[in-house]
Amino acid sequence: MPAVQLGFAEQPEDGPLSFSIGDFPDKIGGRPFWLNPRHAAKAEDVTCGVCEKTMALLLQFYTPEDEPEAYHRVLYLFCCRNGACHRTRWKGCFKAFRSQLPEFNPYYNPSEGEALCAVKARLCQLCGLDGSKQCARCKNAPYCSRDHQILDWTQGPHKEICAASASGASATPTRKTPTVLFPEFELVSEEEQGHATSAANDEGSDHEDEEEPAGSALTPELEKIKIDEADAHEDIEETEVDVDKAFLRFQKRILKEPEQVVRYARVSYADGPHPEPLWVSDNGKMAQSDAPPCPHCSGPRVFEFQVMPQLLNVLEINHYTADALDWGTVAVYSCIANCQPSDGRAYMEEFVWRQMFSEHGMGDSAKAALARDAALKKVTAETSTAVENSTSAEESSVKNDAPTSGGSSPSAA
Repeated sequence: MPAVQLGFAEQPEDGPLSFSIGDFPDKIGGRPFWLNPRHAAKAEDVTCGVCEKTMALLLQFYTPEDEPEAYHRVLYLFCCRNGACHRTRWKGCFKAFRSQLPEFNPYYNPSEGEALCAVKARLCQLCGLDGSKQCARCKNAPYCSRDHQILDWTQGPHKEICAASASGASATPTRKTPTVLFPEFELVSEEEQGHATSAANDEGSDHEDEEEPAGSALTPELEKIKIDEADAHEDIEETEVDVDKAFLRFQKRILKEPEQVVRYARVSYADGPHPEPLWVSDNGKMAQSDAPPCPHCSGPRVFEFQVMPQLLNVLEINHYTADALDWGTVAVYSCIANCQPSDGRAYMEEFVWRQMFSEHGMGDSAKAALARDAALKKVTAETSTAVENSTSAEESSVKNDAPTSGGSSPSAA
């Protein structure tokens, strides 16, 4: 079974991301890059089921497969940016879509990856969805919805741009484009080391040895922390306190690559076991067999990727606000057959499942693991500070002891 691919967020090195069929980036946030240049998703396809506002792209993957209909393949995940909606009814706050093209298609040269068709869909100038609406005055500004048109007029620069266009003058807007998107990052991936994808292997991972940071200055403190964790395990066995084992596996697994924001693990064949998400809790799990079948071909859906809680930090979500966006993990399941409906639609909706961290049942062992991680970071920071202070003191001492140009110190004179 193939290894899990871990995704990490990075700032684009050369400015805003761009794409071609030969270089289609995986990314977080920003405007969607549509695989099908003539057909963009519509606002009504990605409307929040709670607030009824247009959702924003959370991330997208270019995931081609060795199948005629899915030679080019992209997964899109949209999310409502309002955390209050997620608390009300989270199932209405996510939408995932699969888009695919065969190798030979009307849009791209199969051998060179160059565009064959210059006609492209008009895109909303705020969010990049299908821009089927437009400003009634200048007729130059496409929008996906009335809401985005009003937002750009009342809070954005378009009112000034439109007025300048009508008079033939050049526009110098004083207002910026309203923020309706998540910030954009490039997703770079690497293979997870030392783990198989099966849930069975995860079950046994509690006993794997963890690598400890090098450095003699950390060793005594880490040993103390290690003993504390062992004591916590002992207390659990003696008092029979319930422990959220899924959380412990999650915590141990991600500590090796704590900055991962995505885990990708799709297996595109029907036979054999399929990967499961790395669940964050024993509560709220979903069995592979519980994923609803594809509505187009009635075939099974399988786990493809999951979004990790670390992405919330990358997006700079303020966890202390009442309406903060939050999740433990978000898992996406897709049609195993990559079916293409006969109606020729460009976007096939897939299934999304959200799981939160357990509020209860974490147990002493989980708390010890969290405390150990926090203590490790504290010890590392304190040791680093001590080394810096020691280095500064040595440099200062050397500078004071250094001879003057006359060969003697000022006091000797």
